[in-house]
Amino acid sequence: MINLPMKSFIATLAVTILSSNYLFSQITVTGEVSGPVTEFTATPTPSESINTLEVMSPGTFDVDFSSQGEVPLKFVWKAPAGQCFQVAAPEDFENVYLQFVFELDSMEEFADFPDLGDIGFRKTKGSFPMGASVNASFTEGSTNTLNVMVEARFQPGEVATFESFEITFDVATAYTHNFDNVAVETFSVVGQAYGPNGVTLTDPGAWLKLITAPESRAEALARKASLLRDAKKLKKKFKKAKRKGQIKKARTLKKKFRRAKVKARKVVIPADPEEFTTVTQEFS
Repeated sequence: MINLPMKSFIATLAVTILSSNYLFSQITVTGEVSGPVTEFTATPTPSESINTLEVMSPGTFDVDFSSQGEVPLKFVWKAPAGQCFQVAAPEDFENVYLQFVFELDSMEEFADFPDLGDIGFRKTKGSFPMGASVNASFTEGSTNTLNVMVEARFQPGEVATFESFEITFDVATAYTHNFDNVAVETFSVVGQAYGPNGVTLTDPGAWLKLITAPESRAEALARKASLLRDAKKLKKKFKKAKRKGQIKKARTLKKKFRRAKVKARKVVIPADPEEFTTVTQEFS
């Protein structure tokens, strides 16, 4: 049994060694984004809309793979607590993509990378792509290169929400590079939409953004139950006031009781989101 240290980045980026068991450890790199920053170019055609959500102050990557052995390396792009990503793919655009990017060296070209584990979106609602293209570079030699880019295509007009996106690489024991506090250049989610050639489109605005996370099924059920309890208490008070001949108080309590019942009836109980929507790697 080997006890692995916990490592962390500053700000919103974190690398965590999970589990003290050497054979079943996992390195997780998590980036919490903010934004978006939107850009739009109408001409020359095709029109292009770019929305970017970035991890602010992403910090450094500090992992010595020579001491890890065979280990899963997971990257997670996540929304802040209480929020989720919303993709409302612009209808008039032909090609709409999301890119999930992590880069230590943006000048390095993509190359071979370790075997892939799971790829997908977590806590999802709406329509999602079945596949995604994966490009990555894991350094060989003395350079500190670890770049990941996953590109998933959404259909124009579709709306989807999710809490995070993640991809896992199965890093082999033979990979022994030591990343000693290497600065992270990019940790972002980029939405790109391109219109048809010869057509000038209008700016669709922020079609990739963070929104308040919708109420969960459990939260809605709890809120409805609370309203029904309140209504029951008000009904008892109303009956008591009526028995005592407190006409004015009884009328007020009756109105409050009815309002509470109406509020409870109006609570919409949503379906739970899909816990994890898997996408497969697409090969060019």
